[in-house]
Amino acid sequence: MHIDPSLRYQLFRYTAQQLTLTTQHYRDFCIQTSEMFPDTLIVRWTAIAFATPSPLTQTYRYLCFKLDGTPLHCSIHYSNLIAAQRFLASLQTLYKQTYIHEHLIP
Repeated sequence: MHIDPSLRYQLFRYTAQQLTLTTQHYRDFCIQTSEMFPDTLIVRWTAIAFATPSPLTQTYRYLCFKLDGTPLHCSIHYSNLIAAQRFLASLQTLYKQTYIHEHLIP
């Protein structure tokens, strides 16, 4: 599946609007799909928390979108480790960039 640049812009722009100024650093933004969520685009990124001196906490964050870029206003969370691992193994990356603002350059 090809991700049109205008759709990438739309997905990352919406994601950037959801990120607030916190003590977290965000990087490694991916647009992905999973057979577990058909007809859904998933934006995944890494959040690194600098709130405590050590250890740093790194987590993955997710937002879901329809194939046309419309937000689904949901996120993905698993409390079951086996289900979470199954989901992570099912992800297929369609597009990746390091920083969210790379797409915002005019």
